[in-house]
Amino acid sequence: DTAVSAQRIARGQEKLQQWRPQLDAVAARYGVPAEVLVAIWGIESNFGTHMGDIPTIDALATLGFEGRREAWARTQLLAALKILQNGDIARDRMVGSWAGAMGQTQFLPSVFLAHAVDADGDDRRDIWASVPDVMASTANFLAHSGWQTGQPWGVEVRLPPGFDYARADAAVRQGAQAWANEGVQAVDATPLPDVPDGSILLPAGARGPAFWVGPNFRTILRYNNATSYALAV
Repeated sequence: DTAVSAQRIARGQEKLQQWRPQLDAVAARYGVPAEVLVAIWGIESNFGTHMGDIPTIDALATLGFEGRREAWARTQLLAALKILQNGDIARDRMVGSWAGAMGQTQFLPSVFLAHAVDADGDDRRDIWASVPDVMASTANFLAHSGWQTGQPWGVEVRLPPGFDYARADAAVRQGAQAWANEGVQAVDATPLPDVPDGSILLPAGARGPAFWVGPNFRTILRYNNATSYALAV
């Protein structure tokens, strides 16, 4: 309820309309819906208003010197220095979280180097101030992480009496017809999405809601590997 507050939803809808032409262009190019991009934007930085103010170089140098993941942090530090060398951002504007995540959708430096996009044509990949760059970069990352165009992330389902809850496991994947044969039904009575590797998710246990989730749900988890995060998106 905190992540998906009424205020955040309303503001997200405003942002969706404000940037609709650019978002539609990005969605057409990368196959990721505009609504998903805006949702990630809202959760990661409240639409660019809370990006963090810690200098990325300082944060990663500190973590690389003393921390639980020194080798990882040093790799990210070198990636951040490469970003500065490329001229995408000035040193004093490269800020983010204490763990090195940067910009309006909180890219790590290595992710930035691999997936950031210059969508506004100014020869810089600016995920701090350019909304077109932010949206295109996020879509590019999701597309390369396995997003399947035209598929839903999942649907809420009703489980049959006697359902074996041990089968509600991300490792148990099968086609829609196989789940339907077991008595799993969408709550709105529509057919389950026709993909070969859906699984059943019970985020609040057997007495809570049940979801069928597919590859696009797992792609969102590549962005942040927390079920609550992906459900919020």
